[in-house]
Amino acid sequence: MDKILDGFEILKAENMGLSVNDVINILQKVDNSDTLKTIEGISEDKMKKDRQYYLDMHPYEIYFSEKEQRWRTQIADESKKSGRRDLKRKNKTDLENLIIKHYKEKTMENDTFSALYYEWLLTYKALECSKSTIERLHTSYKRYYENSELADMSVKEITSFMLKKFLLTIISRENLNYKAYNAIATVSRQLFEYCIEKELLTENPMDKVKMKKNTFRHDKKPAAETQVFMDEEKSLLEEIILKEFTDNPEYATTGLALIFLFQTGLRSGEIASLKNKDIKNNYLTVERTETAYRIVNPDGTSSKTIYDIKEFPKSTDSNRDIPLSKKSKHIIELAISWNKSHGFESNEFLFLNHDGERVIRKTLDKAIRRYCKIANIPPRSCHKIRKTFISTLIDTNGISNDEVRRIAGHSDLAVTNSCYVFNRNPASQTLDILNDVL
Repeated sequence: MDKILDGFEILKAENMGLSVNDVINILQKVDNSDTLKTIEGISEDKMKKDRQYYLDMHPYEIYFSEKEQRWRTQIADESKKSGRRDLKRKNKTDLENLIIKHYKEKTMENDTFSALYYEWLLTYKALECSKSTIERLHTSYKRYYENSELADMSVKEITSFMLKKFLLTIISRENLNYKAYNAIATVSRQLFEYCIEKELLTENPMDKVKMKKNTFRHDKKPAAETQVFMDEEKSLLEEIILKEFTDNPEYATTGLALIFLFQTGLRSGEIASLKNKDIKNNYLTVERTETAYRIVNPDGTSSKTIYDIKEFPKSTDSNRDIPLSKKSKHIIELAISWNKSHGFESNEFLFLNHDGERVIRKTLDKAIRRYCKIANIPPRSCHKIRKTFISTLIDTNGISNDEVRRIAGHSDLAVTNSCYVFNRNPASQTLDILNDVL
């Protein structure tokens, strides 16, 4: 998507009482140290606006009774003969709080799926999720929910039957696989959990939405030659990279980082954020990652990608120690030596470009495609290097499948086997093996 959150249409001012610039400020700074202060400041302004909004609903006079030494007003109450009920408090703020509470409860019944979605995304998800996650959630909302019949319905009126019908229609119309479906369903599932936390609902209607496996499109596993590098391709790439590093030091350590990927199976965001201190004897520790997100200028006219470091990995299982092979330790030595010889030894990151700045994911992906072109082999991404490493481990005697899962940073062995394990041998070699054993 070219623009984050579709140009920040995400927060329509009438829904949240916030300007587009307010929203941009929040979502651009989710990962910064000042995020909480930024959000708290904007939230404070919003609270003031909200208070005034509910107080403006109040048609009766708020006044101070000298006789009672109390602040007084009235609210509508159909149970009373007069149709009104007296409210009084010693403090004006306390009285206003009662008034606001009354009108909030009165309007709560009209909380719609759409209104609560915007509230949830900004006040809840923005504090706990990365910008890429927010972008992914909002992409699903904009495409499937925004103009649906659910958008303007009260969340209390939405049933499991309605949700299943809604989701089945989308699955059928777009022939979705389970992964694509789950991205859409996550919006509803998490939003209704938010409603439960707000005590608008007592149960999540998505809990009763069950889909049969044959409901979804089943994708054929892609051919191995498109997902991993064959052994001869890997050897050729390493040869080209090392020669270029020797002959053209201006290319810095980007190529070395690619060889290191073949040796460790790191995610590209993990190697882009790898620091010297993460290398300890025969192991490296993975404890952070790079995140990328797009920002839009306040006028909404242009955007660019920002690459930041998160001081925690992708998931709990991503925090791990990876054993270092002899070749990987040699690559580390070459990188440190290059950094030192070019006056960059003070930089805490291991793999640097010619300007002494850390190598980012985008640079690594460009580099591997360039080397593939030089080697005259089909272009593949850094993620395919990771798949190559994991497939190699699976084929290695003496390393258990569970250890492969741990080194890969996966929580589930099924994910490892289904998505990351491919045959690295040409089909002709497989045939030769079969002919020998059968």
